[in-house]
Amino acid sequence: MAGCAGELRCTLRRGRESFEFALAEAGGEAQPWLSLKYDPLHPHQIDLDGKSFVLDLPQQEDLELTLYADGSVIEVLINERLAYTKRFYYAGDSPREMHVRWMGKTSSLAALTVWQLAPISTDRLTA
Repeated sequence: MAGCAGELRCTLRRGRESFEFALAEAGGEAQPWLSLKYDPLHPHQIDLDGKSFVLDLPQQEDLELTLYADGSVIEVLINERLAYTKRFYYAGDSPREMHVRWMGKTSSLAALTVWQLAPISTDRLTA
């Protein structure tokens, strides 16, 4: 997503495999701006940026994620039950391109759709 602005929707299958989903600077090896982890040993728990959240979902229900990024803010909605907002910063004056990183078997990734959005402001810190 150019300019760190976009909408992302994905469906993740909870099952026997752990996985990690992250949003990070394109080509960067630095810490991701947002990370989401699932561990099948804790099927009703999801970790966002190292914080654990309990989701009371039926065992067979997938994780439905909707993420909005706008310059330096990421909003995450999970199964219409959990909302999480995070501020993030990049080096320099202009926003970087944001990429999705996936760690785990791709069989856990049921669907992924990304839309480019225009940022609400050209100045991420004051406008």
